[in-house]
Amino acid sequence: MDSTVEKIKGISTKYSFGELKRLLEENEKYISPATLILGFILDSLTLVRADLWLDNIILLSYLALAGIAMALINLEATDRIQNIQTRKLILWLPPVLQFAFGGLFSGFVVLYWRSASLAASWPFILMLAFLLIGNEFFRDRYHRLAFQLSVYFIACLSYLTFAMPVLLNKIGPEIFLLSTVMALIIISFIILLFKKITPEIFQTSKKNIIWLILLILVIFNFLYFADIIPPLPLALKEIIVAHNIEFSANGYYVSYEPAKWYNFFRAYYPIYHQVAGETIYTFSLIYAPANLKTTIVHEWAKYDQINHRWVVINNLPFSISGGREQGFRGYSYKTNVSDGKWRVSTKTGNGQTLGQTKFEIELTNLRPEVVTKIK
Repeated sequence: MDSTVEKIKGISTKYSFGELKRLLEENEKYISPATLILGFILDSLTLVRADLWLDNIILLSYLALAGIAMALINLEATDRIQNIQTRKLILWLPPVLQFAFGGLFSGFVVLYWRSASLAASWPFILMLAFLLIGNEFFRDRYHRLAFQLSVYFIACLSYLTFAMPVLLNKIGPEIFLLSTVMALIIISFIILLFKKITPEIFQTSKKNIIWLILLILVIFNFLYFADIIPPLPLALKEIIVAHNIEFSANGYYVSYEPAKWYNFFRAYYPIYHQVAGETIYTFSLIYAPANLKTTIVHEWAKYDQINHRWVVINNLPFSISGGREQGFRGYSYKTNVSDGKWRVSTKTGNGQTLGQTKFEIELTNLRPEVVTKIK
């Protein structure tokens, strides 16, 4: 850290304020993507789960760094900082702010991706990915207070949406609404801070700030209640359609038709060969933080070939208790199931989709070959 500061001071001494500013602007096209790539690599290597202290410390550090950078950038813009050496150091802050936002949104992409069902949550993942990749093209806007605060508010909402359930050991709409209230309190405090330290910039941006904050709040609430935001900190680690499940002291013995070599992305074969009268099982491994208890639902649906739509046949609930590293084990089953295309969605008790699997049932007189594994 000391060596980095010395290097920056060395550069600051070598160049005048105007020359250093021009040098940074000329090389911004190289600095910007470098900070983006660096942030994404760091997050991919370090972020594992939404409930780990280290992961939360990293994300909170990015939030703190972004807040400090925003304050200093706007103070410099109003000429409140007169010391020439300090102003030279502040010239490096837009890339620092970009690095912090890039680190935040790459972290959110990593964590939400691991919890998401793309069939349900792709718009939210796409939004985070856009903010991550768009971070490269937004660098000119990082000098605008309204833009800085709106991106910061999105980051606060994205973080608190999964941090509050981890902290309170509970998920559900009331916890999400509490998360939005906390995010509003944080952003309101920051807005009041800017009103005090940079009143001239705040006055010119006030209307834009208010409208952008309200718009973001409406969008996040719509995405949550439309089952588009993934239900972090829960994560579906595995889902298997099985011919038989037996419980023992060693775990669950799950028997299923293994996938062919070209179906390497899934454990089981997507065609379920059913002997008449056979019971069909769906087995899920779901990660949840320690002390978090909630209800999970297996939603069984069949595809209506005539009307071309999925028809829900059953909702089969079971309770889970978090803390097991490999995931909580739960399953549901159905008897007298007809042939055709089926889908089983793993959902939270309030309807958020963790993941789903699709398979086709074909009737047969011969029992298929299966493998049995302990889960």
